[in-house]
Amino acid sequence: MKPEERIEKNQVLENSKEWNNVSVEYDFDNNVFGFVMEEKFKLLNYTYTYIDKVYDDVANFPKKHEMIKKQLVKTSFELLERISAGNFSHNKKYKKQMADEAVAKVKTLYFLLHIIEKNKMISTKMIHKLRLQLDNISKCLVGWRKAI
Repeated sequence: MKPEERIEKNQVLENSKEWNNVSVEYDFDNNVFGFVMEEKFKLLNYTYTYIDKVYDDVANFPKKHEMIKKQLVKTSFELLERISAGNFSHNKKYKKQMADEAVAKVKTLYFLLHIIEKNKMISTKMIHKLRLQLDNISKCLVGWRKAI
């Protein structure tokens, strides 16, 4: 092995040791990635808050209702995707389509909350808070849809 190759190999090994000690939690805690949790677009803020609340409330969901829990979380993230995609698009037709799809996701979430309440999977107080947050999202969605 040539001396240059040996030095290069040692540098790669040292770099890989450094990567093993890197903490991703530090990056997220200190917002190194530049992700903004407070958006100018209120609808995104309401959606972030709603998803955060959903995660807290469904943490202790009964095992037999795992499918409902997964669907609730999945639909919540799909709602966020539709709102984000529509917000950052410059195409009005696409924005309207994303707003309409977001409304459909909100209606699905209302139905899932109804099933959760009916089967008493979480407390009525938690469901009420989630519904209030969905109401805020729904109102903003209607206003956003009209403004497009």
